[in-house]
Amino acid sequence: MGYSFLEFMKRMGIFIVCAQSMMHFTAGKAYEKYIKLLIGIMLLGQIITPVRALFLGSENAEIWQMAETFREELEKAYAGGEPVYEKLPLTDALGEEIVSRLQETASRYGYRVEEAALSEEPPLITVIVEENEIGNEMENKNKRIAIDKISIHTKEEKNVEKETDSRIKEEMLKEFAGCLGTQEAYLEIRER
Repeated sequence: MGYSFLEFMKRMGIFIVCAQSMMHFTAGKAYEKYIKLLIGIMLLGQIITPVRALFLGSENAEIWQMAETFREELEKAYAGGEPVYEKLPLTDALGEEIVSRLQETASRYGYRVEEAALSEEPPLITVIVEENEIGNEMENKNKRIAIDKISIHTKEEKNVEKETDSRIKEEMLKEFAGCLGTQEAYLEIRER
């Protein structure tokens, strides 16, 4: 039993006192037999509950039921090892709106927003960006082709370039958060 015998006796005593007071304040002797029948059924129910729990293990059954529910939720969330996100009806439209809002900001950093993916658990907006090429094909037709100066970089210079790229992405993430009116923690930038 999940609780002690003393606790059980306290409950029964309180119930009997309440039942006796209810019988005392009833409308008359005509309803006394019905009230006694009702009190007897309720008393029997209170006695059977702990005995049933003892033999059937209702406390353990609750734990197993909760574990089974949790397992089913996990299976729904991770089908084949990949998280499954339910597509909401407005998810595509919202993704397009996010892309259009962030396009101008991304272009200032030399990137183009390709796609915005939304997920509910954990709440996250994943913005997929791609580095802008030198120009569009239409613009390149009328321009001369020029080759920039070729330079050889050391490992240290490459590390500096990577740090600069990460700094640019951090600044871009801050501006994206400002454009969308959300916190940076709910945004993620991935480069294609």
